Formats: sequence, C-alpha cells, structure tokens
Amino acid sequence: MSRLTKFVTVAAVLSVGSVAAGVAILKSMDFNEYRTTIAERLQGATGRQVEIAGDLNLDISLNPTLSIQGISLGNAEWGSRPEMAKLDRLEAEVEVLPLLSGEVRITRVLIAGLDLLAETNADGQGNWAFVPADTEQPADTTEGEGSGLPVTPVVDSLRIENVRATYRDGQTGEEMTVNLAAFDATAEGPDSPIGFRAEGDYNGASYAMEGEVGAVGALLRGSAPYPIALKANAFDAEIRVDGNIAQPREAKGIDLAIAAGIDDLAGTLKAAAAALPALEGVAAMPATSLTLAAKARDNETGYAIEEIDLKLGESDLTGRVALAMADARPKVEAAFSSNLLDLTVLAPAGEGAAADAGGTPPATLPAAEEDDGRVFPADPLPLEALRAADADVSLEIARLVLPNGMDMGEVAVKLGLDAGHLDLKTAVADLGGGKVDLDVVLDATNDVALNQTGIVMTKVVAGALLDEMGHKDLISEAPIDATIRLDGQGVSIRELAAGLNGEILLQVGKGQVNRSAVDLVGADVLSQIAGAVNPLREKRQYTPLSCAVVRFLVEDGMATADKGIAMETDQFVVVGSGAVNLKTEELDLAVKPEAREGLGVSLGGVAGLARVRGTLAEPTVGLDEAAAAKQAASIGAALATGGLSILGEALVNRATRDAHPCQTALGMAPAEPQPAATGNDTAGTGGGGKSSPAEKAEKGVKDAVEDIGNALKGLFGGSN
Repeated sequence: MSRLTKFVTVAAVLSVGSVAAGVAILKSMDFNEYRTTIAERLQGATGRQVEIAGDLNLDISLNPTLSIQGISLGNAEWGSRPEMAKLDRLEAEVEVLPLLSGEVRITRVLIAGLDLLAETNADGQGNWAFVPADTEQPADTTEGEGSGLPVTPVVDSLRIENVRATYRDGQTGEEMTVNLAAFDATAEGPDSPIGFRAEGDYNGASYAMEGEVGAVGALLRGSAPYPIALKANAFDAEIRVDGNIAQPREAKGIDLAIAAGIDDLAGTLKAAAAALPALEGVAAMPATSLTLAAKARDNETGYAIEEIDLKLGESDLTGRVALAMADARPKVEAAFSSNLLDLTVLAPAGEGAAADAGGTPPATLPAAEEDDGRVFPADPLPLEALRAADADVSLEIARLVLPNGMDMGEVAVKLGLDAGHLDLKTAVADLGGGKVDLDVVLDATNDVALNQTGIVMTKVVAGALLDEMGHKDLISEAPIDATIRLDGQGVSIRELAAGLNGEILLQVGKGQVNRSAVDLVGADVLSQIAGAVNPLREKRQYTPLSCAVVRFLVEDGMATADKGIAMETDQFVVVGSGAVNLKTEELDLAVKPEAREGLGVSLGGVAGLARVRGTLAEPTVGLDEAAAAKQAASIGAALATGGLSILGEALVNRATRDAHPCQTALGMAPAEPQPAATGNDTAGTGGGGKSSPAEKAEKGVKDAVEDIGNALKGLFGGSN
C-alpha cells in the first residue's frame, strides 16, 4: 500500500469517526436545557413573557429535524387574556450538505395548533406593538451594501394546520374569528414559483383558496416581474386574480385581471348573513346572477381599477375608478355608464306583489333605533370627512328602474368634491314623460355647513308615473310642475332644516281622478265630496280635475301656506292654509271644501274643516268647529307671534269663497269673495222627519271633511 493510499484511508476513517463522534455527542445532549435560554432571547426581543412548556428535540440525520412544543407569547398588559399567541408544535427539517455551500435549505416546516389573538384597547392601541426589553441596544436598521440576508433561505414545503385567528376591537367590542384548517405551500427551489392551497371557515362559513405566486428569491431581489394567479371560493362566490407586479417591493407596475362570479346572488347574501352578524336582517332577493371583470393598475399618481364590466341579471355597468395620491388630499375619480340598471332585482322577493295587493311590504332591514321622536336627525354631518378628500364622479344611465318599479330614462349624475365643497347634480330626462333636475350644494369648508337645494320637475304626468309604479287606472293625465328652492346652514340635518329659507311649489294640471285613487292615502275623499255637494247627481267613476296647487313659503325654518293649498274640480273647490315649524317639527294644516256656484247646494252651514296638527312624526287629525276657528288669530298675527294656529277667520270666511283658488295659491290673482251658492230652503222638507237634500248634502260634506283629514294624516305618515 502506498503512502498516499494509507493517508487517504486514515483521513477517511478519522472523518467518519469525527462525524460519528459528533452525532453521538449531539444525540447524548438534552436540548431541553436550552429552553430557558431561547425563551429569554425571545422575551428580550419582544418585551413579552415567552414560555416553552413542551420538549425541544433534535433528530440527527442527513436532514436533521428540530421540534419545539408548547410555546406561548404573552399579551399586552391591558389584554383580555394572558397569552397573545399559543403554539402547540413547531417543526423544521434542514438539509446538511447544502450548508457547506452557504445555502440554507429547509425541506419542511410544520406549524400546528396556533391560537392567535389580535386586539386593540379603548384607545385603539394594538397588542402587536412590541417594545424590546433591551432598549439600550436597538436593532440596527441602517441600509447599505450587504445589509440583506447573508444567505437566501429556501423552504421546499410549508404546512400550517389547525390555526385560529381572532380579532377583537376594544373600542366597538366587535369580534371576528377565522379558522384555517390547513395551508400547504411548495416550491422546488429559490427561483421556482410557489404553489399553495388553503381551506377553513369564517364564523362557520367555509372558504377555499388555491393558486401560484412568484419565487421567494424574485420577491426578495425585486429583479423581475412577480406573477400572481389566485382563485378563491367563499359564500358560494368565486373570485380570480391573474397578472404580474413589475416591482413588487415598491408596489409598482401592477397589472392584474380581476374576475368574480356568483350564480345566485340571493344565496350568496344568505350565506354571508349567516356568517356575518352585521348583515343580519338583509332581505332575501330574487335569484339572479352577478359577474364582474376589471383590471387593477397603478399610474404616476396612484392606483386605478379600469375596464370595469359588471353584469347583474339583465343590468350592466361599465367604467373606471382611480385614486390619485400625489396632492395633499387624495382624490377619487370615477366614471360609469349603463344601458340598463334594474334595481328591482335588489328588492326583497315578493315585495312588489305585496305592494300591488295593498299589503305592507316586508321589512328589508331592521328598524333603525329611534332617536327622540323627531324626523330630522341631529347626528353631526361628516364635515371633516368631506374636507379630507376630493372627488370627481359621473354616472350616466340610459334606463334606470327603481326598486318600486318606477322607470326612469336617461339619468345623469355628477358629483364634485373640492376641499369640502360638494356639488351634486342629477338630471332625469324621462320620468312620467317629463324631466327632473336636482342640484344640491353643500359647502363644508368651514365648521358650519352651508346648503342650497334646488329641484325642478317639468311636465311629469302623474297618470303615467303611477302606471309605471304598477298603480294602473288611478289618474289620467294630470301633469306636474314643481319647483323647490331651499337654503340653510348647520352642522346637522336638524339644524339645516331649522334655518331653511326658500319656496316649495307644486302644480298639477288637468286630469281625471279615479274614485279609488285616494285609497292610496286612506279614503275615497273626492268621490264622497262630489256626492255630498250634489247628492242628486249620479256618482261617477272619474272626477275631472282642473288643477291642484301646494305652495309653501319658507322663512327661517317656518313653512307657511296662506291659502297655498288648493284643488279645483267641476263640482267643488278645496282650499287650505297652514304652517310647518321645521325647528320644532310642529304642524298645523287645514283644508275646507266649497261647492261651486250653481250646483244648488250651499256648504255655508258646514261648521267644520279637516285639520292636521301635532308633529311630522306623529300628526293628529280632527275637525274644527266654526266657533273655535273664529277665535284663532289671522295668518299675519299668528306669524308675528311665531304661532302655528293660522287658520282662523281668514280660512273660514274668505279662503273658501275664492272662485279661483289655484291662481290664488300661486299668487297670481287676488281672492274675490263670491256669494255662496243657495238652494231652496223649503224644498224637500216635509213630514215624517225626512231631511231635505241640502241637509243631506251638509251632512255628507261634513263626513267628507273627516275623510280629507284622514287622507292628510296618511300623507304625513300617520295612520287612519
């Protein structure tokens, strides 16, 4: 044997012996002795109590495995439980030979039985904010050449199982829990893509996710586009994300395609409501499908969702939305268009049928908690939020169908928000054959908001409008023109209403009113009045309507109608006055019928008129006797004292004798006293206790007045 051969043999024997000795030494060591040392190091890094209650083992082989059991990390001092995290088992298997070339190759990592609690306290502080115990030696965060990891770790296989993650909000008390049954991720090498799959449940609702993302090495270096392919299923809905991020570390160069699909939106909402308490009470919807496609990209100023294509049943919506973040305030820019937006698919199933049948539609959401019995809420307006961002949003809809079935054509909405100045414009080109324009300006640049609201309605035919809503053959023709101009200031809706100034004007033109039309508000008033005015005339199915007017002048929160409520038919006129105090929400309104001259029956003896008093939230209806009415102050005197009892003699003695109340209500013609129609006082009287036609008429009109009151109460939300 040559010397060289002997040397190699001896070296090999010594090497094997050394390895064998090393293995023997490692196997003889009790690594549990190092549990305290490891726990102390972790405690110093986090500032929290760390305990390792289980065993620490090292399985020696060419692929040694290190396992630790029973690890716990302490919670913040104010936490709801002692531990922030508890872990049953952690295992890691490492290849030895690659270490010789400076590569850390971890063939397998197992994390099992993790219970994690993330929570905040009443001040919003999170328990994940760690303060290292050794504050005198903070971690070195300087960057420079060679500041990255000395070696690139490679994990071939990662498995996580039986994970419970809980988030608790200390300010609201809300809590949500996500369970991860299993998560598996595999990669063949540092430059190989990572495939993954996960499944679990959220509040009992199952979910699943699978896909493939770029390599860890590419993500750390940021030297190449990072691919993403993801598919997720939850609540019977599916979502996909595919594309690349050119510079993942800087979140730049985003180019992702997003797609979502739901076969049955009603079923998905039902499943989501079962898992999410916040959605409890959401009504069942008709079965309909939903699909969404879009592109997520970044640009020089921020991010954008482009090429949006949403389909909901037969409805469609396309457009884009972008978030610009280059200026002091972020700005949202959005533009959408739709050929058809049918919102009836969002209505609860069966609601339309219940409404058509005259029943009460089922509730869609839980009733809001009552405030203080007022209609106008006192909640502060979000003025600071309006000043926090800018917006430029537009929406154009060729045809819009509201949840109640109303068909609106060519709707255009524009919203602008600039440094707290909000401008909302809405135009409807075809509503009941007419058009509607809405213009709302809210200036929130200061601590008190300034509001201007304008609504203009032109030639909206009431008959066509009711037909579109499913109420057929109630009214024919009757075009409506309306103008509302109001302005005010305040920090809440209630304050805005309390200081409103402006005018509310509604005009209705000629038409035919079905006797059953007023059933919508509680009573067949028109037909009863017509019969009462002339009981000898045969009742008709339709009453010709000449005109109707409602006109309120609003000054400093007081809306008054001085003979501003009027209606004319071929047999009678109805005149009304009243006021609504928008500060207190008190109201006092009254109407009184008067026979047209020449019908042969006088209503002068009817000592009563329908009167609505109370509040907007709780109106009450009654009849005023003539004696009580004459004691009330005139409208001018009532307004001078700030009172609401403004009906008095002005209404009883003058308003009801106006031959042209619609013109008077519009302020176009002075009221001209007209002689009351007279009949034959002795006609129809006789023995047997029978009433004359005039007496019958008088009684009939008095009954009709009561029905008018009930109808008015129905209009203001009260019950008959």
